[in-house]
Amino acid sequence: MGDPSTTKNIVLLGHSKAGKTALSRALLKTCGIENPVIDKDPESLAHQMTTTSSHFHCQWQGRNMVFSNTPGDANFLHEADILAHVSDNAVLTICADEAHTFQTEKAAHLIQQSTMPSILFINRMDEDKADFNGTLAAIRKNILLDPAVLYLPIGSGADFCGVVDVIAEKAYYFNDNTPEAGTEAAIPTAMQDQAYIALEKLMEQVAETDDELIEELLEEGELDRQDLIDGLKNAVAAGALSPVLPGAAKKGYGAALLLNLIDQYLPETTTEEDASPRCQIFKIDHEPKQGTLYYCKVHSGSLRPGTLYNVSRNSREEIDTFYIPYGGKLEESSSLNAGMIGVLVDLSASAPGDTLAVSPGAEALPPLPTLNRSHATCAVACADAADKDAMFIALSKIVAEDPALSMSLQPKTGETLLAGQGRLHLEVACQRLSRKFGIEVNLSLPTVPYQQKKHANNKEILLEPLMSLTIKVPDDCLAEVISDLAQRRGKIMEIRSEARNEIIVSQVPMAEILEYGNDLASLSGGRATFKTAFSHYEQLEEKPGAQT
Repeated sequence: MGDPSTTKNIVLLGHSKAGKTALSRALLKTCGIENPVIDKDPESLAHQMTTTSSHFHCQWQGRNMVFSNTPGDANFLHEADILAHVSDNAVLTICADEAHTFQTEKAAHLIQQSTMPSILFINRMDEDKADFNGTLAAIRKNILLDPAVLYLPIGSGADFCGVVDVIAEKAYYFNDNTPEAGTEAAIPTAMQDQAYIALEKLMEQVAETDDELIEELLEEGELDRQDLIDGLKNAVAAGALSPVLPGAAKKGYGAALLLNLIDQYLPETTTEEDASPRCQIFKIDHEPKQGTLYYCKVHSGSLRPGTLYNVSRNSREEIDTFYIPYGGKLEESSSLNAGMIGVLVDLSASAPGDTLAVSPGAEALPPLPTLNRSHATCAVACADAADKDAMFIALSKIVAEDPALSMSLQPKTGETLLAGQGRLHLEVACQRLSRKFGIEVNLSLPTVPYQQKKHANNKEILLEPLMSLTIKVPDDCLAEVISDLAQRRGKIMEIRSEARNEIIVSQVPMAEILEYGNDLASLSGGRATFKTAFSHYEQLEEKPGAQT
């Protein structure tokens, strides 16, 4: 039984379509929550993908757990950046039939950056192209996490029917009556050698993280089971090893086993006894019927309604009620304890990144990660000119909800510009604008702000804006990206190596990169990233197109 006074905080990461939402439903159902609502916002439902993070509390065998489900699409990966910053543990969901994608690599990088304890859930083992061993090889090669196989799949594709517990040396068969945990049985004869080899490998991996365990393995030829479990727990907590469990989230296969792994190996939120109770706001959501919701993660102590001090702004907030997200709904709570995610309503002067504490002298928590907002920029115009003033106010609230969005006014063209992670990101933001505030807008490519200037003999010349374009691209895509830049009249200023990537620093006319995000994604399979900034004006040698 877990300790009911502590909470395990877990973020679900992975690429788009990896099955994080299906896994979320399976976990909640296994914890006794019927018909949980995960992606309840209309935008996620319309696009059939998670477009914003969701959070849910549950209990498993007496243990309080809180999960955060994050988007995997490149347009919304900034949500994963923020949740990885505030969460204590991660479950990385990987497709058994599509192990290596840019989004998986990005999610794994977030885990590595923070040395966050993690579990790898190899999903979709029931798909025709499922390849457990191939997936493990791709993990070791491409995302640099060290997978520790605790369970082996019994069959794959249509034949996937259970798993072998390597440490306990037993099997679990899934069926309609026991899809989450499975029915316990002996290891299939045909898999006994494979299970023994996997156990030997696991002992070696765990021993390599602890000198005393190395000595035990050398002297005894194996590790005592409890020493193995304790050593694995320490290795996971340090971020040195990531336990692996295969499953099939849509069918619920392995959900209870995953909860057991979380309970046994992932650490709960711990704080010093004298630590000041404090939380950090990481997200806001304007809901016309509910007010402005402020999502916060409690980092230490226990918070109760009353006065909380915003130590980031030297101000105070009066809190009447706490809420916690539970199965798609908000439920009142008399307190928020360390590790929990809570919701505060209609604060007076707080914003994402701020620290709220019981004591005005408490230390502020580290700021939220800075996000790159320049992957796509569009001009925004009201469908009804009468809504123009209201649009500015409402759009400012949408931008406040999403730190990967930014809004600006282009003084030379008079256009309102909205920048974000991609065209889909901007479209979803405008759909939220319509749903929440009833304002319809149109998106278009921004007008390039050319300038005319008198030259010698009063001859007018046309100047065009040049952008500094910095691209991070995998080695195998370098030639294609350089060739593409040449076609865009780009000037390469520098190329340097960084890990397995190349960094290209260039200057390119703005007119040539208005839709560069989509083009670069096509060239690199979604693996390259870029950022832009205005550089300078330069004489235009060729006649510009119509977008002047």
